[in-house]
Amino acid sequence: MIDTDDVDAGSAFDHFRDGLSRAQVPMDIRCATPGEFHARHRSVDLGGVSTASVLWRPGRYEVARTSALISRSDPGVYRVLLNLSGTSEFLHQGRHATLGAGEMALFDTSAPFFGRRAPGADRTGRSIMLTLPHTALPLPPRTVRTALGAVLPSRSGTGGLVRGLLQEIDVRAGAGEIAAAHRLSAALLDVLVVHLAECSGTTSPAVRESGERTTWLRVRAFVAERLGDPGLSPECVAAAHHMSVRTLQRLFSHHNTTVAGWIRAQRLERCRHDLLDPHTAATSVRAIAHHWGFSDQAHFTRAFRTAYGMTPLQCRPAAGADGQRVGAQTQEFSPPPGEE
Repeated sequence: MIDTDDVDAGSAFDHFRDGLSRAQVPMDIRCATPGEFHARHRSVDLGGVSTASVLWRPGRYEVARTSALISRSDPGVYRVLLNLSGTSEFLHQGRHATLGAGEMALFDTSAPFFGRRAPGADRTGRSIMLTLPHTALPLPPRTVRTALGAVLPSRSGTGGLVRGLLQEIDVRAGAGEIAAAHRLSAALLDVLVVHLAECSGTTSPAVRESGERTTWLRVRAFVAERLGDPGLSPECVAAAHHMSVRTLQRLFSHHNTTVAGWIRAQRLERCRHDLLDPHTAATSVRAIAHHWGFSDQAHFTRAFRTAYGMTPLQCRPAAGADGQRVGAQTQEFSPPPGEE
């Protein structure tokens, strides 16, 4: 962690500059108003790859990875930069790119690059970086070269998945959930391989293998966003991903489940989470079930009891010995006769 708040304001910029110059990928920075500069750089090693979160304010600063710095330390890594707020302008491999909020780019730290970063309207800038070995991308060199220093698509498709995973990794790493962040980083590398291949039109066995894993992630994300839709079905999931239901079922079979089984399990888990959440104590079981796509009350109760060994009412923290919530209306979602 490099944090200018750890030192007095007069030496804050020098403290930050010195920290970056001694990092695994040394860089130099310049700032026209060093006396006003504040920044925090948090880096977390995830085993093979690392993630970093950078926040700065209030003014512009410039960053450079020069030939001299490369000669001093060249670990042979790429860096993915996701710009969250403010703007980041870079010159790398003969390309000029300006990243706005939510945009990203790929850099080869074995080659020089120069950048200028400016905060957003709130006078604060923030970005996330993922650093990975060259060997982590099993792609032809020309495929990677076509992406270096360019703005990569990040609004939808595989680009949207890359962006979402980067942000989730940052959240988990910041919370100290290193194992979870490490697992997500493995998924991110698969998606990144496919994304770069799509951008360049490249195909290979490694890309196809990563493609199947990426499709699995994409389908799961699609289902998670639509769990509250009672009409969510294998047919609509397959159609949304331009594949047959048979192909979709085969994908799920590789993970020892079915499409319908996965949807049901995810809905039940969301219901269980809400039933256990004190913040939803005033929400009826009926409303929770309906919110997560269960339109048939009896079916929901049977499925919940099969999955968790108790009825939805018994799952609530304030449930009494008879399975009723203390002080609650007892008829709100009672199982039908014979279902207890």
